Amino acid sequence: GACGKSQDAAPPEPVTPQQPKTAVARAANEVPLGIVPATISFPPAARVAVTAAFSGAVRQLHVIEGQDVRKGQLLATVVSREALSLASDGARADARVDLARANANRIGQLAAEGVVAGARADEAKAALREALVDQSEAARALARAGAGTDGMVRLVAPIAGRVSKIAVETGGPLDGMTAPFVIEGGGRYTLNLQLPERLVRQVRPVMAVLLADGTRGRILSVAPGLDPATRSAQAIAALDAAPGLVAGGSVSVTILG
Repeated sequence: GACGKSQDAAPPEPVTPQQPKTAVARAANEVPLGIVPATISFPPAARVAVTAAFSGAVRQLHVIEGQDVRKGQLLATVVSREALSLASDGARADARVDLARANANRIGQLAAEGVVAGARADEAKAALREALVDQSEAARALARAGAGTDGMVRLVAPIAGRVSKIAVETGGPLDGMTAPFVIEGGGRYTLNLQLPERLVRQVRPVMAVLLADGTRGRILSVAPGLDPATRSAQAIAALDAAPGLVAGGSVSVTILG
């Protein structure tokens, strides 16, 4: 019979050589050492008590608990007898200045015309200077007390932050020994970290810490000894910025070595 012809096999497809991908190696500046629990708190300077220099009655409250306030914002207006007395002293000092100035001008004019001796003009000027000193001291006393010329004491926020406590109410009494307001500085927090024994020797001040939301901070101090019950040590870190955190809350913190 007829001999069948074998068909030629298809030639293989050419293979394209693959070039290896390269990248520039970079040194790692921060390496996670571990994740530890931490409690959020305020640094000592971030909580300020607002006190009144005089006792009195709260005429009006201008803020509520939890409200954010700016530095210098009015918190409350207080009616005080002592402040009213200071305001009266200031008014009398102003009147004495006006009288002494008018007298000094009148006698100075008479001395210039030769009607009276020049020593009389000098005495009038000295009396004016003394009245001005009394006026200045009365104004400083009012300013130190936070009182105005109307005798009302105005309590203002010494720092920007949040009103965390109000210990008075409208119409209620206020004494000079009680802090009617406590202001907590906004965005300023510290972390109390609990370091396990394996990390105590590795963690040092100035090391960075990182929260889950990306907030960063720095280790301030590490306790020198271990708690024998928990076999852990306390460390304190300060946060660069802390939006949305609540004092007393718990978070997990990554320590970067």
